[in-house]
Amino acid sequence: MYPAIVNSPNTTLTAGISESDTTIPVTELGVFPAAPNTATIGTGVLAETIYYAGKSAATGAGNLTSVTREWNKTGTYGAKKAWLSGEVIGREFTAYDLDTAKANIEDLASKEAYTEGLLSIPTIAYVDATHISVTTCDCLMRDDAVWGADNILWKKTIAENTNLAVTADSVNYIYVLWSGGTGVYAATTDRETLNWSNCVPVARVAIQTGSITYQLNYGLSAKGSAQKNFDRVMRIRGSGGVEKESGMAISVTEPGDPTPGVCTLNSGYAWFGLRRLTSTDLPTITQGVGGAVSDLWYHTGASTWAKTTATSLNNTQYDKLTAGYGLTTLSAASRYAVNWIFRNLVTLELDIVLGTGDYTSSQAEASLIPTLPPDIQNFYILVGRVIYQKSTSTPYAIENVTTTSFRAASTTVHSDLSNLTYGTSGHTGFAPKEAIVEVTGTTQAMAVNTPYIANNGALVTLTLPATAALGDFVAVEGKGAGGWKIAQNASQYIRFISISSVAGVGGSIASTAQYDVVRLLCTTANNGWTVIYSEGNLSVVTA
Repeated sequence: MYPAIVNSPNTTLTAGISESDTTIPVTELGVFPAAPNTATIGTGVLAETIYYAGKSAATGAGNLTSVTREWNKTGTYGAKKAWLSGEVIGREFTAYDLDTAKANIEDLASKEAYTEGLLSIPTIAYVDATHISVTTCDCLMRDDAVWGADNILWKKTIAENTNLAVTADSVNYIYVLWSGGTGVYAATTDRETLNWSNCVPVARVAIQTGSITYQLNYGLSAKGSAQKNFDRVMRIRGSGGVEKESGMAISVTEPGDPTPGVCTLNSGYAWFGLRRLTSTDLPTITQGVGGAVSDLWYHTGASTWAKTTATSLNNTQYDKLTAGYGLTTLSAASRYAVNWIFRNLVTLELDIVLGTGDYTSSQAEASLIPTLPPDIQNFYILVGRVIYQKSTSTPYAIENVTTTSFRAASTTVHSDLSNLTYGTSGHTGFAPKEAIVEVTGTTQAMAVNTPYIANNGALVTLTLPATAALGDFVAVEGKGAGGWKIAQNASQYIRFISISSVAGVGGSIASTAQYDVVRLLCTTANNGWTVIYSEGNLSVVTA
C-alpha cells in the first residue's frame, strides 16, 4: 500500500500528454506523497490511475517521473489516453487502495488461523526394512529451532522422498526438516528432535521387517491449532500425546475352570494430540472375533521383547525379568496373574502385557504397570487390568481406567507427569522387581526398582542406592507423620524441574507434608537421579 495525503488535494497538468508519455508535468508537486505512489488524472468514469516511481522535486512545478500508465484498469475503466493541459490530477483514493487493504486484512486473518505444521497429509509406504517412501505435502515451518525468531512463517511444498532411511524394528518419527532454504523429509527415533519449528512432525511409524506395523499421522496441525499448546500436549499428556477420553470398558467371559476368559472392549473415544479418535475409529472388539487381533507381549531379555497370539486372557503365567526371561508359570494355586489390557489406536487389536511377579493377591492388587514395549507405548492406550488366581476362569478383579486409579500408571498414562525427559529412544518405563517396602524405622538403604512407604512418627531417611543403571527407579510415599528424606551418597545428585541438589552426601530431597510422594529415575548411571513424578511441595538442598 502507498501513503495517502490529507484531503487529497489536486493540481493540474502544465502541458498536454499523449497516452504513451511516462513523464507527467504538473503545476505543484507538493500535493503528491513521496515516490513511489499513485495519482489519478481526470475525474469520473474516464479517469486514469498512474504509478510514479519518482518526483523531480519535493514541491513546486515539475514532473512525476518513471510513470506506469493505466496502473489500475478494469476493461475500459482507467484506460490510458491523451490528456490536455490544465486537466486535474491528484493523489485520490482508488480501487487499488481498497483492494490492497482488503487483501492485507484477509492475509493477516489467515496468518492468525495458521501456524507451524502440515497443510496436507502425505502417504507413507514400506520400501524395505530400513527405508520408506513419503509423498509430497505442504508444510508451514520456520527456518530455525526457535519459534518466531525471525517472524517468518514459510510455506513449503515438500518433495516426495521414495527412499527415506529409517531405523528397523523401531518406532520412527517422520518429520519435515528445514534444509537449505526448503523442507525435506527426515526420520529419527528420538522424539525430542521434534520442535514444531524447523522440525515439524508428520507421522509416528513402527517399522518391522516386511511392513509398517503401525502408523499414526499427526494430522493437519497447521490448520487452526495453537501450536505451542499442541507441542505441550504431545510432550506431557498421556503416552506421547495419547489419552483416553471415554468408553472402552472391559468385560470377560467365564468358560469354566481352568480356562481363562475372553476379553471384550467396548467402543470408545481417545485423543492423539489434538486429533480425536471416535467410536468409529475404536469400535467394540473381542479377542479373536471379527478379525480382531490379540497378542501377548513378554521379555526375551532385559530390554528385548517378543509377542505371541493370545486367544484369551492369561491365568497361569507372569513375565519374568531375571535370568530365564519371559513367560513363567505361577508357582502355586494361591498365586495371581495380572493382565494389563491395551487397545490399539490404529488397528483392531487388543494386546496384553503380563505383570512381572509371582504375585500373592495383595501384591497383584498393588502391582505397578510394567515396563512396556515401544509399540505399546506409542500406538496403544491402557484400558485396565484383569487379575486371575491361577487356573481359575472367574476373574479375581476386572478394573477399568475409568473407574480405577492405577497408582503406578506413570509409564503408560503420562497425564500425571511433568518434566519427563525422553533423552534416548530407549525410554520405556519402570518395572518393580520387588514388592512395596513399608519402612517403620527411621533409616533405610534403598534398592533400585523398589517403591517405599515411609511410616514413622519421626523423619524417615532413605539413602539412594550406591549403584544404579540408566532407567532404574526408586519411589517414596509418605504415610507417617514424621515425613521422609532421600539422602545421597558421594557424587550423587537429584534434579527436580529446573534445580539440582548439591552433589554428594550434603544433598537431599524431602517431603514437607505427611503424604508427599516422589518417584526418581536414574538418568546417569550410579550418580544422577531425576524427579519424574511428585505430589506436594518438596524441599531440595541445593547448597
